[in-house]
Amino acid sequence: MKISKINVVILTNSSGDEPLFDRVVDQNHCDLHYLSMTPNALKTIKKLHPDLIIFSCGGIYHDALTLCRKIKQAESLRYVYVLVVTDPQVDPDMFATVEVDEHVVLFDSDEPLIAGLDKAMSIVSHHKPFLDDISQLTSQLSESSERCGKLKKQLKTFQQTIDQCVDMVLWVSVEGKIIYGNQAACDKLQYTQKELLTLSIIDIDPILPQEDWAEFLDVMKSSHSNTLASTFITKSGQEFPVEIASNFHQSDGSGFYVLFAHDIAYRQKVEKALSETNMQLVESSHVAGMAEVATDVLNNVGNVLNSVTNSITSIDKAVRFSRLNNLEKVVEIVQQHADNLASFLTESEQGQQLPNYFSEVSKQFKVEQDSIIEETTSLAQQVNHIKNIIKTQQSIAKVSGMESPVRLEELIDDAIEICNIESPLLDIQIQRTLEALPQVRMERQKVLQIIVNLINNAKYAVLNNKDKLKEIHLDISDISEQNLRISVKDNGEGIKEQNMAKIFQHGFTTKKEGHGFGLYSSALIANDMGGSLTAHSDGKGQGAIFTLEIPYKLLENDRCNI
Repeated sequence: MKISKINVVILTNSSGDEPLFDRVVDQNHCDLHYLSMTPNALKTIKKLHPDLIIFSCGGIYHDALTLCRKIKQAESLRYVYVLVVTDPQVDPDMFATVEVDEHVVLFDSDEPLIAGLDKAMSIVSHHKPFLDDISQLTSQLSESSERCGKLKKQLKTFQQTIDQCVDMVLWVSVEGKIIYGNQAACDKLQYTQKELLTLSIIDIDPILPQEDWAEFLDVMKSSHSNTLASTFITKSGQEFPVEIASNFHQSDGSGFYVLFAHDIAYRQKVEKALSETNMQLVESSHVAGMAEVATDVLNNVGNVLNSVTNSITSIDKAVRFSRLNNLEKVVEIVQQHADNLASFLTESEQGQQLPNYFSEVSKQFKVEQDSIIEETTSLAQQVNHIKNIIKTQQSIAKVSGMESPVRLEELIDDAIEICNIESPLLDIQIQRTLEALPQVRMERQKVLQIIVNLINNAKYAVLNNKDKLKEIHLDISDISEQNLRISVKDNGEGIKEQNMAKIFQHGFTTKKEGHGFGLYSSALIANDMGGSLTAHSDGKGQGAIFTLEIPYKLLENDRCNI
């Protein structure tokens, strides 16, 4: 086994000792480090990681005795061999109290020192590989202890984060017992932490039968993540709806479930209001024969209402958690010192802080005011958008089944508004090629229903584009006297060759949530008006183009100008 050089630290208060040790120590096998016996010497010794420490203290032994005692007490130096060299006048029993490994007394020759060094070197050389291993293990243990401390700190931070989470967080054992609940869970469910840990999941969710919970937990084990809508019940018996996102964690053969439960009572209230609005619009669309158009109107109103809800929530949060709420306490303090307000503001430490406080509150008020103004402006825009969508739908319903004057540019704009394809969230590029045509007479409601269907199909087709732009091209042209062509082209997922023959069949759809009568009804309406609806695609991934050809009538004044 190859042994590295012995690291020797020589502690002396006399520069004359260096020639002596340079002469008697084999420097081919040793690295020598000379240090003075000062109070800071111990710190330097630890950094040098010595294998052998030699005290050359002559007649001055008190500093050596103190430093030697500290070395023997140091954890990292406890196994280091210590050799003490003194003059004859030093009492040899003085160093016995610190249990040095070897004590050499110098007389008129170097013989005792050489003998002592030979003995020390022999012992250190024999034990050095083991001591090096011990030193390495000690260093690793220190690093592990440091990492453990960091992990404990991170765990504490994580625990604080979970405890402060606004959603309920529950840890549930594989048997369904609650083994942890954060503060939000305790507050929502009205239990103390101690009470909560005595319950099982079915105690707070009695709506879902125990066997269903067992099945749900088994599914989580296999999929590691799942979502469930259910109902929690508080200690006082009050029920509220929740949406539960869950994960299964496993370690060392055991595992537990982490449930994140979100109170969705407010969301359901908004959804209920939206549902009631939807029902009213659907009824109106059925009366007008516009079920397909109404569905898109509802979807777009729903999207806008989501933005409205977000704005309301932001305004509510800004007001509820405003720093201005603390002004009441400040006013109370001022009122308490109304009789001596001047001296309170100038002499009291608390009063002297009020001007700065009012300055900070003023700045915060401006920030909160700007935020609320921004949200209310957005809210007004969203409400106006809803009004425009509903106004468009109502204007369609009024002309159901009747021919009316139509400006084709406005018809296209209405269809785009209903489909909401110009929303920045969709990132769809719309191109229009509209030939200049006079105002015509046609069944506006039926033509609009077809165009809305075609634009929606194109929208859903391009939304699946991942590596290319989303593009829809609308084209209107006059193909012959009193015959009009409207085409909707997209660069979306295209149509498979085997699906081209059945694209207009009743019930056929490639969309997950499709019903299969949009294109079917559009083709029937086109035929009923004396026109046609056709489709073309070069295959999967090549986009598609749908072409509507329908007759139209000129208005009387336009007819006279021909």
